[in-house]
Amino acid sequence: MLNNTSYYDTSPKTFDELINLAVNRMNESFDDDNHIVYLVWKGQFQQKVSCSHYAPKGECTNWGNQYVTRPTHFPGWEGRVWVSYKHNPKDFGSNILRNTGISSGTGGYGLYDLRNQDWVNINKYHFTYNNKKHKYTHYPLSYHSRIFDMDFPLLSEDFTKDAMRQKVAAQLKGKWFKYTYPIKQAAYVHPDYVK
Repeated sequence: MLNNTSYYDTSPKTFDELINLAVNRMNESFDDDNHIVYLVWKGQFQQKVSCSHYAPKGECTNWGNQYVTRPTHFPGWEGRVWVSYKHNPKDFGSNILRNTGISSGTGGYGLYDLRNQDWVNINKYHFTYNNKKHKYTHYPLSYHSRIFDMDFPLLSEDFTKDAMRQKVAAQLKGKWFKYTYPIKQAAYVHPDYVK
């Protein structure tokens, strides 16, 4: 059973579009003056993204392969999301990602799971806000994330076209070809916090 209902009125074509749509939805869910200060997402396309806890819209999860006739994986992007709020949310932080198409997994406060370049990107968004105008002093929430290809098919079009171009070029040269999907990043920063 496949439900083709999208998370949004239009299917985003880029990760920046998806992140902006997700942040708008997240900000609408607050019942006070809270808002997202910044959200940074980083991920890489995988043919097999586990559907143990989350699955594409209209599909079933399959924890521990308990249903042998159902898939245990779907294509999509697996990565990390770092999100920071004006003030701490009232409930568990990852709940805010519900209904955005970005599934969150384990995580919590901190800047862990960062490589040097990730640290530079997060550092740029986080520490520039601790100035006279905006006192923002706590670390962001950080979660493992999954975005399923079936939910946002236009996101993978560029990957598919690029992979085919590279494969044909390699075959014309008589070379063996293995495509490595690039790591993608997208970010949102609230306008009040941009220097």
